[in-house]
Amino acid sequence: MSDRSDRHSIGPGTAILWATAILLGALVIIQAGRLEQRAYADQANSGQHGYSVCSATTGQGTPSEPIEAVYVVDSRDEVVLVYAIERFQDFKVQLRHSENLGALFARARGN
Repeated sequence: MSDRSDRHSIGPGTAILWATAILLGALVIIQAGRLEQRAYADQANSGQHGYSVCSATTGQGTPSEPIEAVYVVDSRDEVVLVYAIERFQDFKVQLRHSENLGALFARARGN
């Protein structure tokens, strides 16, 4: 009769291995939830102290590494500045274009 109960019980070593495997699995799931999420540029905008900032993808680049642009509107100097991040590996933001807002709106009105 003791043979039957031994067949259905597990040893302490096996129990420790199973508990460790479950704990490691739970830790992997928790850490995967904490992975840095990539910021989607079309959802970010901010404005304060006469500056408004909006970022968006340019439609260029690859789906995994799109080229993104940051638009800065300086309402004090009435200028819009366009910065681009072309390669994430370089960590460089480059000024691509600046435009006077008065002239831009005048052209848009056809003046």
